[in-house]
Amino acid sequence: MFSNMSFASNGGSNNTVTLLEAKKAAIFQIVMDMKANEESPWHNKTLKIQEPIEAYDTSDSLYSYLFNLTVDGQAAGFIEVSALKDEYPILSFAREGSALAPSEIAELRQKNNSRSPVFEKVVTLGPAHFGLKRDFPDGSADIISSVETISLSKGKNKPNPKRSINNNARKLWRDIDLVVGDIGSPNDGGK
Repeated sequence: MFSNMSFASNGGSNNTVTLLEAKKAAIFQIVMDMKANEESPWHNKTLKIQEPIEAYDTSDSLYSYLFNLTVDGQAAGFIEVSALKDEYPILSFAREGSALAPSEIAELRQKNNSRSPVFEKVVTLGPAHFGLKRDFPDGSADIISSVETISLSKGKNKPNPKRSINNNARKLWRDIDLVVGDIGSPNDGGK
């Protein structure tokens, strides 16, 4: 059912979801979708989970991992998994297309390449909507999406505060870990 996946774990704080935990949540979503919906385009397909794209929020913190999916080399949807245990694991998903493919990131970069950024990152603009934030040496930034470009002055380019703990979300993360178990290990036939 799955191929081309490596599962090296990255360390994390008490609120941070590791890459391994995020991949488990993505697999959980795929399996649940296939079991609950026989009409799912993922049903009885071999899905490949692409390397994640990190997406950041308005606090300038890692917010989610975007896992684009393919079947036979064609885009087959995506799953956006929270990078925070205080958020519910699955933030958005689609059964077709991609969240933001590397080629789309390159297109966004070309939309506004008049200034050289000191840093750029994918940002979440809303559920299943992403853009490219380019921070410039003067402290200003541009947020570029397929729809528009938003320019932020140095004064407006400030992180927002973080939200509080969500114990219900944390419980769901623990449940997914118990249900999915070890992946990429001899216990599941992986390597």
